[in-house]
Amino acid sequence: YQIQTEADFGRILALSSSLNKPVLLHFTGYASFSSRPFETKIWPDPNVYHLLKNEFLIASVYVDDRTAFPEIHSDDSVATYGEYWMNYEIAHYEMVTQPIFDIINHGNESLVDHIATYSSHRDPELYSVWLEEGLVNFNKE
Repeated sequence: YQIQTEADFGRILALSSSLNKPVLLHFTGYASFSSRPFETKIWPDPNVYHLLKNEFLIASVYVDDRTAFPEIHSDDSVATYGEYWMNYEIAHYEMVTQPIFDIINHGNESLVDHIATYSSHRDPELYSVWLEEGLVNFNKE
């Protein structure tokens, strides 16, 4: 899609600061049944695509990533990046479903009143309005 994405969450927060762009935090999974249709049907919409390509950085985090979580950052309950992001999703959003989207600033603070999910935002127009809300709030900071 030629959209700027980054797997390293710390790096994307630093990029957000240096490029002065908000981050679309995208919780997904390699085996997520709802994520691929969302990415292939909503993201290519001209209005959505324009916003994603030009105004946002995207952090796609995978709740089923089996890559070992570094011991230096891990406690006994987190063995993989997927477990880390699953725990993060539960702690911050009190749900486990994919995809979940939040718009955050470089301080990892949400810029929208509510997150977007497959069931709540699978209409491109609704999703683009939500993205614009996050962008407006980011630019107010």
